[in-house]
Amino acid sequence: MTLLAVSGLGVRYGAIAALREVSLAVEAGECVALIGANGAGKSTLLKAIMGLLPAAGAIGFDGAPIAGLSPERRAALGIGYAPEGRRVFAGLSVRENLEVACPAGARERGRRIDEAFALFPRLAARAEANAWRLSGGEQQMLAVARALMGAPKLLLLDEPALGLAAGLRAELGARLEEIAGAGTAVLLAEQSVAFALEIAARGYVMRTGKIVAEGPSASLRDDPVLKAAFLGR
Repeated sequence: MTLLAVSGLGVRYGAIAALREVSLAVEAGECVALIGANGAGKSTLLKAIMGLLPAAGAIGFDGAPIAGLSPERRAALGIGYAPEGRRVFAGLSVRENLEVACPAGARERGRRIDEAFALFPRLAARAEANAWRLSGGEQQMLAVARALMGAPKLLLLDEPALGLAAGLRAELGARLEEIAGAGTAVLLAEQSVAFALEIAARGYVMRTGKIVAEGPSASLRDDPVLKAAFLGR
């Protein structure tokens, strides 16, 4: 079943076309990579899907159009979003970061926090520490866990591996595979081709605001279009 369907999406920053006729789909429970160099339009696309930027074109979610809905309404329907740069609440504890992101009642909120700590044991060990005291990798895990507190059907992740050491990157990748394996669809925007295609079953390649290639991860790895998207040829 198609969970997210984007068709002919366009975004402009004044006279500049940031996205041009972008179309993609994500199935329920699927992990899909969105790959491209810095400035390709990946972040803009995720923000448009989340409703943070005005966009032309059609966006369907769980069988219904959502293009005219606010970000809050899209979140309530089941879209979670972890933006680039983590953006955790530095002065709040790990637990408080999770609590403020959960719209459910106290009992359900506690259950979801327990699930987040089971998924990310590093966070459980530092539950009462202020977020600014966490390492970069731990902050990224907290950003993902916070996005999961709304029990989303689809998780939008913007550059989660950026700046992480190899060990933490591998650990985060394993957790993202668990998330998708448990039934939450993931749209993963990444510059790191190896990281994204290791996790995702298939992917889309972006260049200058357009989708220029798509297919199974195994075939994209050696696709000359993918190499050109990063080398500028």
